[in-house]
Amino acid sequence: EESQGFAKLLVEVSKLSLSEKNIDDTIENIRSLIGDFDLDPNRVFGLILDAFEWNPSNKEVYLKLLSPLKPENLPQILGFKFQQFYGKENDEETPKSLYLLAATLIQSGLLPIDSLYP
Repeated sequence: EESQGFAKLLVEVSKLSLSEKNIDDTIENIRSLIGDFDLDPNRVFGLILDAFEWNPSNKEVYLKLLSPLKPENLPQILGFKFQQFYGKENDEETPKSLYLLAATLIQSGLLPIDSLYP
């Protein structure tokens, strides 16, 4: 894995021009980045979820962006994000944007609601 690959990925998934018109090109670019830079698909999934969390108004595009990835890993990746805010050492509250992301994924059918329970 190379940091340059993740930097390019982050630019790709958070660009302002991301729309349904160019989603197919974006998916192909992400696949190329995974192959060219040997990126871990789970970390790629996590970064796409981060971008989705930061930009929930572009919901339809991010849902299409997530669909070609392995959705069976989604509960573990999202659970890890929640776990970062849980525990005695952490004084931060879980951000509302993370709850909104989880609700959106449940509503879209990508995430079964019972998969978030420990």
